[in-house]
Amino acid sequence: MGHQILSQIISELKKAKYYSISVDSTPDISHVDQLTFVVRYLKDCSPIERFLDVILIERHGAEYLSDTVVSFLEENGIDLQYCRGQTYDNAPNMVGQCNGLQAKLEEHCTCALFVSCLVHSLNLVVGQAAGCIIEATSYFQLLQKLYSFFASSTHHWNVLKKSLGEGTVVKRLSDTRCSARTDAVSALHKCYPAIIDALRTMDDEPETLETRNEARGILAILETLDSVLLTEMWSNILVRCNETSKSLQSESLPLDVALKLVESLLAFVEDQRDMFETCII
Repeated sequence: MGHQILSQIISELKKAKYYSISVDSTPDISHVDQLTFVVRYLKDCSPIERFLDVILIERHGAEYLSDTVVSFLEENGIDLQYCRGQTYDNAPNMVGQCNGLQAKLEEHCTCALFVSCLVHSLNLVVGQAAGCIIEATSYFQLLQKLYSFFASSTHHWNVLKKSLGEGTVVKRLSDTRCSARTDAVSALHKCYPAIIDALRTMDDEPETLETRNEARGILAILETLDSVLLTEMWSNILVRCNETSKSLQSESLPLDVALKLVESLLAFVEDQRDMFETCII
């Protein structure tokens, strides 16, 4: 079935003639690197995006990835000279102007223009902004510690769910999924008092000294004004960034509208500098 589907997609692609590619690599849970291969072309005057295959890779060098992409296209009878676009994330080995994958493929086909992923650029900016200030770094480490504490046992998790009722449980951060940062902050923002109550419950006598000590440590930080203000501030910013990110991923979004969304987000973040009194309230 897989071969039949792949053959049908390649047949449609050849009929469309011109296409663009998007590849990305990520290790799976068994630490095996895999390169996803996606093509985009027109069918009946409408853009079509199709996943072709997962390719096992051994390295991340631009030269190696370029050879892998070229070989895959040749094996499936897809002419690289008809490639008109390439899109990747912003890793140096992918986007480097001289030695990146995009530069290597342009050596084979000068018409394969590179377009940076705007959504990934936005997520990188947010991630870097959160990591360049010690207070912000400490805050997000607290979120991860909060999740790890309650997720360490079913008993802890049940205590949390009992305190939350219908509220949202705490979320963990992720190295690859940028929206996880938004989910983690939003969960704390919506259920701050209930999470505080759950931590106080974990400080009761029946719990082990290790559990009580850890709960007290997290509770002491959450009860500070700094943590409350950071939760309010990051919730406002990350929710807006996440909404913009989702909008930018729309298949039918015009380029001019995408630019206006980014400009609007920039103005919103700049306005947050004058919203301290609102956070206090």
